[in-house]
Amino acid sequence: MKPDPSQILPAVHLGWHDRGRLPHRDVGGLIQTVTFRLADSLPQRVLDQWGRELEDKDRTEADLERRRRIEAYLDAGCGSCWLRDPGLASMVEQSLLYFDHDRYRLRAWCVMPNHVHVMFDEWVGHPLHKVVWSWKSWTAKQANARLGRSGAFWHREYYDRFIRDAAHLSNAIAYIEQNPVKARLVANSTDWPWSSANQRASPLGPPQSLCGPTPPLDAPARRPRLTPPTNAPARRLSPQCPRNRWFENHPIANAFRGHDLRWPGASSRRKTAAVPAGGHG
Repeated sequence: MKPDPSQILPAVHLGWHDRGRLPHRDVGGLIQTVTFRLADSLPQRVLDQWGRELEDKDRTEADLERRRRIEAYLDAGCGSCWLRDPGLASMVEQSLLYFDHDRYRLRAWCVMPNHVHVMFDEWVGHPLHKVVWSWKSWTAKQANARLGRSGAFWHREYYDRFIRDAAHLSNAIAYIEQNPVKARLVANSTDWPWSSANQRASPLGPPQSLCGPTPPLDAPARRPRLTPPTNAPARRLSPQCPRNRWFENHPIANAFRGHDLRWPGASSRRKTAAVPAGGHG
């Protein structure tokens, strides 16, 4: 019997997989929540201690308790908290917005002093792990250059969970946008500059992601956009690479000047100015 084509996953998506704890799901069409943190935000000795304390608990219960402890520890502002620097926090936020409505659709985000929360629609052809790797690899290079340091900037792992239903969606957005209030950094969520809550309240208006009706949870999986929007600037860079279509007039384009933008394996030898291959994107 032939398999149902609707059940065949693109090769780049991981589907159901296990990273050592609870199972994860990486499939186009899901709404994903992701948290990633700075490398020194949570010492390994603390995690090891928690592991010993929770080793007798059920796996699911232990993972949820471990997650609660991690959230409380991060909100306490431990580690170097490099993202307290407004320039670095803004750079990380811009990296999230850069491919919004191109490779994914952002629903909520918050850049905290030592970690980042993001909720987005995962689109077919742009798997979760590659999207997160793109954010982390590019911002790590930029941040280390600004700080005059080398070595790990982000912790290697990240926490992800896909949205189950409408109630879960609402609660997750509230958690993300209220995180600065919970951590006692601001009195109102809209006062935290590097968040979707602040963007919603901006006098300039929210970004494209936060405009219009929210797609239902059962909406068809969005496929990558292969053509630029009607208001896109005229192409003056190499047409060989789709990234060039919006690059020249992008608000953070200057950060990418002088880099090779070609897709990996591209046949063209022509040099173009843009994002490092495999870096931010």
